[in-house]
Amino acid sequence: MVLMIGIIGIDGILTPGFIFIASGTEDRYILKRGGIDMAFYKKQKLNGKWYLRAVTKGRPATTDDVAEKLSFMSTVTPGDTYAVLVNLGEVLGDLLSEGRSVRLKGVGTFFLSCQSSSRGVDTPEEVSPKLITAVKVRFIPEYAREQNNQVTKRTLISSKLIWVDTDETVE
Repeated sequence: MVLMIGIIGIDGILTPGFIFIASGTEDRYILKRGGIDMAFYKKQKLNGKWYLRAVTKGRPATTDDVAEKLSFMSTVTPGDTYAVLVNLGEVLGDLLSEGRSVRLKGVGTFFLSCQSSSRGVDTPEEVSPKLITAVKVRFIPEYAREQNNQVTKRTLISSKLIWVDTDETVE
């Protein structure tokens, strides 16, 4: 399958007419050109102004997909990798329920947060777990900073990422 698309690069310049080859099944696209990773967006109008919104394409990657990719990067079999990934959620839940955050090297940090429907109480004695209305797992992707405090690396965001308008994609 060959797609003709337009690309807006990091510099903001539109470069139409690049040809990309998509490999995979009909609902699973691996789109790359020269090692460049692609993300997709749609144009959206809100309150009279135009914005872009990131969108996903195809089916979500599964545990099997992740296990297969990880096994190619290591000496571990896809089956062993799959078994670890399937149990990861339970292990993270156990560690978070101990009141700890969990930092996975190359991925990021998971931690719990809670919400209350109350606007606060008048005394410290009134503060109790009964005020909690929701518990959420939060995530901060791993990143690195230089001495000037500028972020230099984000492990979950490819340095070769380009954004493609889904309206410009022709199949």
